[in-house]
Amino acid sequence: MRHILLAAFAVALIACSPVKNTVIPTDPKKWDTELFPKIKDLPDNDKQLLKAYLARAVIRSTLGNGLAVPPDTTVADAIQDEQKFEAQQKAAEKEAEALKARALAVRAEALKKLNNAVTLVVASKIFVPKDVMAERFSDHVDFIFVVKNKTNKDIAGVKGTVEFDDMFGSLVENVGLSLDSEIKAHEEKTITGYGKDLNQFEDRDQKLAVTDLDKMKVQFVPEMIVFSDGTKLTAPDAPN
Repeated sequence: MRHILLAAFAVALIACSPVKNTVIPTDPKKWDTELFPKIKDLPDNDKQLLKAYLARAVIRSTLGNGLAVPPDTTVADAIQDEQKFEAQQKAAEKEAEALKARALAVRAEALKKLNNAVTLVVASKIFVPKDVMAERFSDHVDFIFVVKNKTNKDIAGVKGTVEFDDMFGSLVENVGLSLDSEIKAHEEKTITGYGKDLNQFEDRDQKLAVTDLDKMKVQFVPEMIVFSDGTKLTAPDAPN
């Protein structure tokens, strides 16, 4: 009991210490001579809080929002203000994380519905070298897709991204895709005529060109399905 009382008394002494009653100069140029020598005996945690407060104060002043520190602000005031600020920041971060988690859950549910509605497979990837005489001014890859409509409604178009990863799971390339071919309910359709011009200066494009299809993991991530009756299935963008 005696130790508890002594500890409480020590805390009270620190809280009421002359150091914490020190008034912070409003001019940051005076801190080196009139403030910092007086706070050398502050507990490390209080020093960190005070330094963080002062750093924010300088930024406020630099942005033209008045004095760096309001007149008559004590070290204790600054520490308390910083504690309040950091608590608010943590609360805001926690709220942002919760919002992101909810957004990811909504996206996951939407993607599940999209994937249950359609399956897209890359059946072929063919490299076509550039040929100026044939008016092909860059290398190119042609794709053949097989799309299966797993719904009871005809599909008018499918939009999404084909993700190509190498055998180690590293991204090779993402290829955006917008298919406007009609696919009858519960039918499969082979779609040709889609490809990608390759940039000779882009490593991803060159890797896509030379890597065999069977050496890559390919996944289609749907973004939107438009049905012939005008209805749609969509997925919101992933939160940053």
